[in-house]
Amino acid sequence: MKAEEFDRKFDDGEDITAHLDLSSARRPAQARTDAQSKLAVTSVISCDPDVMGGTPVFAGTRVPVQTFLDYIEGGESIDDFLEGFPSVTREQVVEYLRQATNLLISRTS
Repeated sequence: MKAEEFDRKFDDGEDITAHLDLSSARRPAQARTDAQSKLAVTSVISCDPDVMGGTPVFAGTRVPVQTFLDYIEGGESIDDFLEGFPSVTREQVVEYLRQATNLLISRTS
């Protein structure tokens, strides 16, 4: 995806989290090996039908990733978001942004 296409989709309100690699997100009905469990625990995003109806949330919380994006789009800082949602860690936000950045770069290269 070219940068212009990404910008257009983002500006049109498309959920950019749909373009993130969620392959290691937690899925409770799926049997896991120890290695898979470690990936699930360290995953920054979780999609579980029993949590917020499967909405992508920061792992271990009920805070939708879209809420973070709404804060940033509204001009709020990461610190403002973290203050409002103390169950999300700075490390989770930074890792989410790193993954989003890597995705954007890989799609536009």
